[in-house]
Amino acid sequence: MTLKLPAFFLFFLFAAGLQAQCVTWFGGQQSTVDDLSTNDPELWNGAPLFDPLTGSNDLAEAFVGTNITFVDTCQTPLPLRFQLWLDLDGDGATETVVDSDNPLPPGYVLMNGDTVQFDQRQQPFYAYFRFVLDTVRSGDTLRAKVIWTEDDNPGAPQFNVQLPYGKHRIVWMYGVESFEKTMEIRDGLAPTIECGPLFIFIPPPPFTDQVFHASVFLDTLYDNHASGTALELGIRRAGTGTGFPFSAYGNPATTVTFSCYEVAYHTLELWARDVYGNTAVCSTTLIIDLGIQHCDFFGNRVHVRTEKWCEGGAVHPYGAEVLGDTLSTAIPIIPPTFQQAFPSDTFGFAVLPLNDNTYDFRVVFQDSNTELNGLSTYDLIRILRHVQGNQAFTEPHQFVAADADNDREITDDDVEALHALLTGAMDTLPGQQRRQYLPDDFLFPPGDPLSGGIPDTFDLPEIVDANLRFFAIQTGDVDCSEPPTVGPDFPVTATNRNLLAGETAVVTVYAAEATTWLGFQTSVQLHPSVELLNITG
Repeated sequence: MTLKLPAFFLFFLFAAGLQAQCVTWFGGQQSTVDDLSTNDPELWNGAPLFDPLTGSNDLAEAFVGTNITFVDTCQTPLPLRFQLWLDLDGDGATETVVDSDNPLPPGYVLMNGDTVQFDQRQQPFYAYFRFVLDTVRSGDTLRAKVIWTEDDNPGAPQFNVQLPYGKHRIVWMYGVESFEKTMEIRDGLAPTIECGPLFIFIPPPPFTDQVFHASVFLDTLYDNHASGTALELGIRRAGTGTGFPFSAYGNPATTVTFSCYEVAYHTLELWARDVYGNTAVCSTTLIIDLGIQHCDFFGNRVHVRTEKWCEGGAVHPYGAEVLGDTLSTAIPIIPPTFQQAFPSDTFGFAVLPLNDNTYDFRVVFQDSNTELNGLSTYDLIRILRHVQGNQAFTEPHQFVAADADNDREITDDDVEALHALLTGAMDTLPGQQRRQYLPDDFLFPPGDPLSGGIPDTFDLPEIVDANLRFFAIQTGDVDCSEPPTVGPDFPVTATNRNLLAGETAVVTVYAAEATTWLGFQTSVQLHPSVELLNITG
């Protein structure tokens, strides 16, 4: 007896192993669904269902695949069943079960031992959704899925199952074999946010720091599921950070503050975030215009105004800034360092704060303008004629505008640099910014206006009240034609062509009549599906 018992025991284990190996499951053991649909209020809505993130009894849902495929090589077909375990209260644990062997009335699931309605559609009771097992066998391959139907009769219409957001699992059982799959359903769609139009703020005097709430700039805010307090707003100045803006304390940054010295265009980023962490952003513009009032500090102030050198019109900002800073290290001014963007209104003032007339001040222009305002082919021809001695410049400011490489000489190199800038071959100028600034009383050296150099800082010693005027000189714009000069219409002719998809074609453009040109500048508008490869001439 002591020898036969182990043999019988081993044979039993071997037989069980054969049964276990007659089923081969296919399909991943976990899946993630990023929902892009709109919430359906007639499904999964009502207590005791609860979403702790939104504080709502209306759960967001999404279509989810419950398919399973397995190969059955068992000698005798076995019963297939499933258990769908759901987390409907958002606590991370599955407290709700749908059991194929113990079906509930249509429209209900079993949650914590109680039947809970999940189908609130305006339908007769018998037409509520019910969970049904659907199978298709082909040889030894069996495909199964959980579906919804509105009728128990065979051939009734089938609907894909929609489950609430959360982490759920489905357990498939075939004889003694089982296969478990986890499913995470989450919101995959960012909110829709649209900024309001240009916002102009003209404060009544006296000007104090102004705080703007994010909601002031909001036009439209919508989310596929979250609403109201479940959507957070944030705001920041453009270029000062990435991602959703937070304060130093980790809360959403919902306001921006501007001082009296920030009279100008300001680009702002308005952000929205839903409870699931999805974010969206739009950009808007704030203009702060002081009108005729100015910033006063202890009765002392300096007004800095910039104008075009040739006609005196106020220069629009394009990111130009004046930096004021004390030259004395003994007692700093209030505030010790200050940046001011130029206003674009007709007053054109930037106001520098001074609290004592014993402090020196320094003005530095840092212009981030990247526009080609005023630069045209005509300017290149005009500079070239000066270089060739055919038509010399008559104004010293023309020399400053023509010196593109800032080497204090007007040569062919300047023409080449400006041509590259105009055609897009390069986007920066060697050695300088797009604008130069000079005081209106700046004295050029006689003979060669560039021989003394062009200063980039201006020291203002012991000033109390002052009105300073600077001339802005756009590099390359020697004829002071910002925006560029537009000449008379001139007819040109092009060969008509019908292009095929993927075809590369050469189209010749030629003058309709004979003439002599010193230069030619135009633009070409192409259909979005056409790519321009090259222009030669």
